[in-house]
Amino acid sequence: MNKKALIIISIFLFVVHVCYAQWTAQTAPAGTVNLYSVFAMDANNVAAAGDAKIPKTNDGGATWTSNLTVTNVKFNTVHTGTTNAWYSLSVNSTYMVKVNLLSGIGLYAGRPDSVLSLHFYKPGCAVAVGQFGKLSTTCDTGATWQYHNSGVFLNINSVWFADTMVGVACTISGHIIRTMDGGMTWSGVTSNTVSNLNGVNFPTPTTGYICGTSGTFLKTTNAGMSWVSMPIANGANYNGVYFLDSLTGYVVGSGGVIMKTTDGAVTWSQMVSGTTQTLNSVHFADTATGWVVGNNATILKYGAIATGMTNPIEHATISVYPNPNNGNFNLDYDLPSSKSLFTVKDVVGRIVYKQEIMGQEGSEKIIADLRAGLYIWECTNNGMLVNKGKMMITK
Repeated sequence: MNKKALIIISIFLFVVHVCYAQWTAQTAPAGTVNLYSVFAMDANNVAAAGDAKIPKTNDGGATWTSNLTVTNVKFNTVHTGTTNAWYSLSVNSTYMVKVNLLSGIGLYAGRPDSVLSLHFYKPGCAVAVGQFGKLSTTCDTGATWQYHNSGVFLNINSVWFADTMVGVACTISGHIIRTMDGGMTWSGVTSNTVSNLNGVNFPTPTTGYICGTSGTFLKTTNAGMSWVSMPIANGANYNGVYFLDSLTGYVVGSGGVIMKTTDGAVTWSQMVSGTTQTLNSVHFADTATGWVVGNNATILKYGAIATGMTNPIEHATISVYPNPNNGNFNLDYDLPSSKSLFTVKDVVGRIVYKQEIMGQEGSEKIIADLRAGLYIWECTNNGMLVNKGKMMITK
């Protein structure tokens, strides 16, 4: 079959699907302001915590709802304590919220106040940490709480357990504390930094990570007994960290920065987030599906999407291949007339590459100096749209 025949076959609809993973924005419930924490039970059921609201989704983020609004209350953390509910404690009140998986929500008073982070290390048992070194534990899913001496009088920003006994918490001004008895007693660990430490995560019982301000990133391989500084190219203020295993993880922070590593924080690559809002928390349901939340109602989902191309103008075709590519790609075109324009835009709509196509039919090799990420290409002929589609640049 010759080239003309192939073009005629593709006149009415020519679709190319290339699946790849990318961060995409989702719509938060009306009235949502800042979001500080996110936790996914699975790929469909996710909850977030923020100013006055606890948004959740049961359909993988297609829709987000919030059946609770508590004016002037800031919910800074959300975690799951059972298989069918999320729990959240507030930073400026003594409220605890229980959000049921499918329906229903409960608001309870008399719980620990000034809570910045909550972690359930086994069903029903949790540690809550917060302002001025406050630390408390429960083993009846929050019905009762016991206060413990954390040994610090600074804001404890985050806590995570490596297993049912060993846990680590981090504070402003670079302090790290550790427990070996399920949160009953705590002792200090050397961090070798004075940066504010904002997030901690343990993907395995021995390997853990801590992120902080001014590009601070720490790693342990002995369950938190000692920590070493790891290099990270972007010097953002990092707020949240989550690792899928001992090697692959994500860290998020100021300016919309999302960084990814696949070698245990030895090297990092910056991902396209599509936002400049401060990002506060990241969590993954599995290796293919994750969420990030941040200021000004920012919710991002990581997952596979497909590129696609459609042909609005009859008897006109243009193909872009390979896709994904490294910035070098080919254009094959058969257009109604000459003087067409090919443009590439970034995810916020800025034109980052353009080229005139002077011929009516042919092929061209494009060499574009583009950063890794998602782009939208478009071809117009005499001001009319010929075709558009998505293109992924990988480096």
